[in-house]
Amino acid sequence: MVKVYCIDIKDAAIDSDWLKYVSEEKRQRLSRMRHPQSLAHSLVGDLLVRYLAVQYLEVSNEDLHFETNRYGKPYLVDPPKPFHFSLSHSGHWVVGAVSQNPVGVDVQLMEPIDNNFAQRVMTPEAYEHYLKLPDSQRLDYFYDLWTRQESYLKLTGEGLANGQIGKIGHYNEFLLRDNGMYYQMRTLESNYKLAVCAGNVDFQLVMAHVPLDRILPQLSHSRN
Repeated sequence: MVKVYCIDIKDAAIDSDWLKYVSEEKRQRLSRMRHPQSLAHSLVGDLLVRYLAVQYLEVSNEDLHFETNRYGKPYLVDPPKPFHFSLSHSGHWVVGAVSQNPVGVDVQLMEPIDNNFAQRVMTPEAYEHYLKLPDSQRLDYFYDLWTRQESYLKLTGEGLANGQIGKIGHYNEFLLRDNGMYYQMRTLESNYKLAVCAGNVDFQLVMAHVPLDRILPQLSHSRN
């Protein structure tokens, strides 16, 4: 099972007091951010992962220690049971996916694109299909592929380090290259696309919305 938790930060007032719940290293990185939305995305994402780890693993926030692999993908060190997670953010949404197995999630605000950009980032087959679609369907198709690609990259942790998967491909190209990876798609709002990637063909996907005011009390509570 894969669970995806979504936080709407559109009207959130980010409080500097929340920084006490994250690591010193994270606080230093956040202090260098100058864009308010980037700060909100990063901080709320960290808080969400900590909240989920505390809930799933029945440990306290103080027990959690995160590191990153050689690609920069974060992971929890020595969890008491399997705990895999992935984070994404776009616009006013922050989302986190958790599973007992590797998982990747991506959410995107479907902003307008032009054909030049589409051609630059898509494989020839995908771009050819894109051009054949009516104008009203192109954006949905593009972000359907884009979020699939990003969810796959977040699962593997490779980012764009591997040039062979640097362009987004048509649906059959995903099936050929992904070695048993499968996807489920959701729409948070009419202009937001969300994709989840996991290694189980029939994986169950559960979506939940989490208010910010539910997270902080859980992080404040220490294990007895």
